[in-house]
Amino acid sequence: MRQFAIFDVVFTGDHRPACLVCGHIFGLHCIKKWLSQPEREKRLCPQCKTKAKEQDIRLLFLSKTAICLVDNSELEGARNGLKQAKEELRRIKMQQSSMENDQRMAKLQIIAANEENRRLARELEDAKLLVEEFKRQVGVVAAGSTTMAAAAAAATVGTPQITTNAAVKYGLVLELMRDYKEASARVMAFYQAGHRLVISQKLNAANHGPFGGGSGLKMVSCLDFNTTEVMPLNTGLIRDICVNEANGNTLIGSMDKSLLLVNLNQKSVIHKYQEDFAVWSVAWNRDDSKYFYCGLADGSVSVYDIRYLAGRVNRLSREGSGNPPVFQLTHMERRHDHKFSPSGLVVSSTNRCGFYTSSSPSLDQHEFFDFEQMGSQFATTFDRPTRMIARSYRPHASCQFIRHSMEEFSHSLSTSPKIQLNTLHSVSRGALAGVMYRGTFLSLCGRADESSADNLRLAMPDQSSCSVLLWDLMDRNPKQTLKTPQLPLDLCAFVNNGRPLTAVLMENGLQVYASRAMQ
Repeated sequence: MRQFAIFDVVFTGDHRPACLVCGHIFGLHCIKKWLSQPEREKRLCPQCKTKAKEQDIRLLFLSKTAICLVDNSELEGARNGLKQAKEELRRIKMQQSSMENDQRMAKLQIIAANEENRRLARELEDAKLLVEEFKRQVGVVAAGSTTMAAAAAAATVGTPQITTNAAVKYGLVLELMRDYKEASARVMAFYQAGHRLVISQKLNAANHGPFGGGSGLKMVSCLDFNTTEVMPLNTGLIRDICVNEANGNTLIGSMDKSLLLVNLNQKSVIHKYQEDFAVWSVAWNRDDSKYFYCGLADGSVSVYDIRYLAGRVNRLSREGSGNPPVFQLTHMERRHDHKFSPSGLVVSSTNRCGFYTSSSPSLDQHEFFDFEQMGSQFATTFDRPTRMIARSYRPHASCQFIRHSMEEFSHSLSTSPKIQLNTLHSVSRGALAGVMYRGTFLSLCGRADESSADNLRLAMPDQSSCSVLLWDLMDRNPKQTLKTPQLPLDLCAFVNNGRPLTAVLMENGLQVYASRAMQ
């Protein structure tokens, strides 16, 4: 409803003044308009809101030089125009923010498209390298055993000693390929499309200037194991790394409560999220890569949507206080070709291991299945093709050695669905040296996606003997023992150009081994 402007009193002009019974002065023409409005609730004094009617108007007979009223309708119009302009500016800012988000997403899509082009170019180069490698191998075979003896004599001083169970007819033989001297390395991951190992590294001020004292990523090319690059990050100690193979977007969890989203191809930080607690573990959703997860030091899990930069979209918390950190997150994609087909998030902490499943990637409406624990857990190893999991437990009163339990997922399709872990094999060996570490599953075949339980080996560090032990799913004793010069912290098995490789990360070293079958 239109509102009439009320006039202010000034000492110029000859506008006729009038007042109401409450004593407030207005222009005669304007107060009549105000009180003649059809709405009863508007029939009030504009100043003190006292009830008034047109009959209450009293004329004031004043000298022209004493007082007069000036029409301020233009001022009121200007005020209304300013208010509308502010609202329009607010609307434009909201549109601008939306356009900036759309532009950011478009840039990510462009990065993904450019990476796809680079990936195709790399595949072409890899095909050429494979041809050259095939020619070289043909030449090695033709040279006979003399060449093999010469290669063994040329091995690097300090090559790890390998002991193999003589009864094994088919297994892994690990050969030292390269040694890297790193500084304070902790975790690593493999970027298949980029043929790179991505390793966390503490940076020193002498070589990295303003980034000194923080952490960064060291990327080692798996084509020649010579080319390395360093990507400085303004963050604390890195606890976990997870790479999205589709576009090179990588999650970095840090002890300084930050969660970084970086792109390995562009070598740039896309966004930095800030959490309430230290970030111990990270994982991408393998069914919908717009979503990712991070495990926190208070035992909770945060859910993020890459399209929403303000912060997390959901949080999964445990009841009570003093919960241990979530040291491992693994997302299992939906697999209709596997006997265990559900998708979900495996969450591991020292006193709990469970499975979140939901129809929504944000886990808004979810079910949680808690798995039985056999003690204090400190490591979880997962094999994606076979969906096998190995859980490692600390020594306790009834077992003075570390226990590794190899298990498989199972579920029932009854009216009350249930997901659980069934133990296939368990082994005990060694004692914990006080530092948490991670193991891996090794495949004996040339393609990791074709592995089965029969051709798997579980590789786990044994810090008490400073070695890596390889177990199968049957024997109580390790199939092989690989001595390392330092305490092994992280293991990573991968297939590069059809060749199974295994990387062993130590605090000040990285060793890469090739595997081959033997009869």
